[in-house]
Amino acid sequence: MSAAAVLTRTIGATTFLQSQYFVSESKFFIVKNGRDEEMFKRSDALGNGMRQRLGIPEGAKVLVYCGSIGPQYGVEQMLYIHKKLFEQSSSYYFLVLTNNPSYFETMLKGSEKNIVIEKASFSEIPAYLSAADFAFAIRKATLSMQGVAPIKLGEYLLMGLPVIASSDIGDSNTFLSNKPFVYLLSDYDPPNLDKAVQWISTNKDYSETLRIAGRSFGKEYYSLSASAESYHKAIQSIL
Repeated sequence: MSAAAVLTRTIGATTFLQSQYFVSESKFFIVKNGRDEEMFKRSDALGNGMRQRLGIPEGAKVLVYCGSIGPQYGVEQMLYIHKKLFEQSSSYYFLVLTNNPSYFETMLKGSEKNIVIEKASFSEIPAYLSAADFAFAIRKATLSMQGVAPIKLGEYLLMGLPVIASSDIGDSNTFLSNKPFVYLLSDYDPPNLDKAVQWISTNKDYSETLRIAGRSFGKEYYSLSASAESYHKAIQSIL
């Protein structure tokens, strides 16, 4: 390969490309996928205002999903987790932010409670996320998914949201294992989903320390400044 440098998002992508093309490891640089940490910053004022607008009562616990909707995004699993939590307490709500609400609506059986579906512009997302307590980052694990760094996960963490996330997506297993602010789903069997339900139940009154830890991790791995620094290192290596 004649390229002076190869930019990837993950260790998995680097390993795969090396095995396929026999390129020197020294040519590879992992560059981070970042968001503006000042934009994606929790605001209780915005969150409380959004809750009032959406009719979500004070003291309710809000699960949020933000992004595209389709078969690969774990809709059934998210609905299962919310249903189990609602059976424990009617104070659990599920906020879905998507530009394709019709797909999500087709997955509903009509008996679900406390589900709010909204379309949101990019600039509104921090206000919506400020109204939430937990987030979903579920994605079907495939070979191609080893090469992605999910930006929505970064948004959630920058907002200080504890996350239910899929394992084997990008470098999730390497960087997110044993983090107190993330529950990794290794599979979607009911017993594992029930453990995710228990994780939320146990952490429903999580401390400010947990939120701060999640945001700190988000700034390290998913901020624009971290992204810029990773690109700078790659460029400097070939100058």
